[in-house]
Amino acid sequence: MRERRLSAILRRMRLILVTVFGLMAALTVACGENAPAYDVVVAFNDQYSDASLQETDAILRSYDADIDVLLQESFPPVARTVIRSSLEGFCDDLRSKLEVKPYIERVECEERL
Repeated sequence: MRERRLSAILRRMRLILVTVFGLMAALTVACGENAPAYDVVVAFNDQYSDASLQETDAILRSYDADIDVLLQESFPPVARTVIRSSLEGFCDDLRSKLEVKPYIERVECEERL
């Protein structure tokens, strides 16, 4: 009886591990090194605040969690980053999420060659 429970637990653990590794592999393909890289520039306007920066950062990281966002220390500031994404229409999708924000002046997005 005890051996059956142990065997069932081990089977479940194997299934969980296979699932986790499969998800990790899928994410690596979707956002990994093989995905195209895009130069992104986000120019804020005079409605900029710390909260708007945090919201913008969260939107950018929803595409690629490992990005470095550089913030030009002027007012209003400009954020720059490189995002890897295999999402079809990435730049249009990003612009649609950011350009509706009242604190965004403009969004530039261009695939790196």
